[in-house]
Amino acid sequence: DEQERISLFNSAAERMFRSTASEAMGRSITEFFRVEGSMDIVRQKCRSSRDEPATPQDDERHVTSMTGNRASGESFPSEVSISCFEGKEGNQYTLIVRDISERVRHEEALRQQALQLEAMMKELKAANDELNRRQEDLERAMSARSRFYASMSHQLRTPINAVLGFSTLLLENIY
Repeated sequence: DEQERISLFNSAAERMFRSTASEAMGRSITEFFRVEGSMDIVRQKCRSSRDEPATPQDDERHVTSMTGNRASGESFPSEVSISCFEGKEGNQYTLIVRDISERVRHEEALRQQALQLEAMMKELKAANDELNRRQEDLERAMSARSRFYASMSHQLRTPINAVLGFSTLLLENIY
């Protein structure tokens, strides 16, 4: 309500905040949300909905992220859909709260996985660069070997031909 007191607390809220409706009724909304000025956020959303013309994105405009506070003191991330209306007792606020702990955990796991993939990609790129460098070195070595064999073949062929020729002459007893 206008005094920031809870006037309705359903069974889903009881499970989420781990507090019974009778315990929650009449308590301040700030006891259930850790954000300093949580009602300021609610009021600002309500003001913007009254001041701005309705659009197809209205549902998104009235949703905000807040940190919920369970009765045990445990905090949890939540997504809050805010509706405002004027009732008999003044301004009334309806907060539909969704515990998004699981989604936040999954998003964090995805972020970690993306970081791991990025690190692996860097490692693979470094390994690929190293393999390319080694392949170039190997190609240069093979080219040098081929040039060496060609040169040595030519250098050895000439004296061997001479030796073979003289050997033939000697075998045929031609002096």
